[in-house]
Amino acid sequence: MADSPGFVINRLYLPMINEAFSILENGLSTAEEIDKSCTRGLGFPLGPLAAADASGLDIILACIQTLHHELGEKYRPSPLMVKLVKAGHLGRKTGQGVYTYNKRPL
Repeated sequence: MADSPGFVINRLYLPMINEAFSILENGLSTAEEIDKSCTRGLGFPLGPLAAADASGLDIILACIQTLHHELGEKYRPSPLMVKLVKAGHLGRKTGQGVYTYNKRPL
């Protein structure tokens, strides 16, 4: 097996998450529709946008940036994802990402 940057799952799944952000950014579909398409149509437990929020958009962005640096333009991060991370909207852990979450007091 050849040596290459990134795990197989990251090289498959991260571009799908990135494309989901691009579809959302371009107004082609809502976040809910994108996620529902993947849960119902592909049998995923979470859609790509909900999964990104659960993982943390900062973590997803860092992984995509690494792949972009190592493997080139096809891994360029979605501008919407970059914008959300810069705004501090990191997903479930901050209460705001693609979706808004109720943060419970500790």
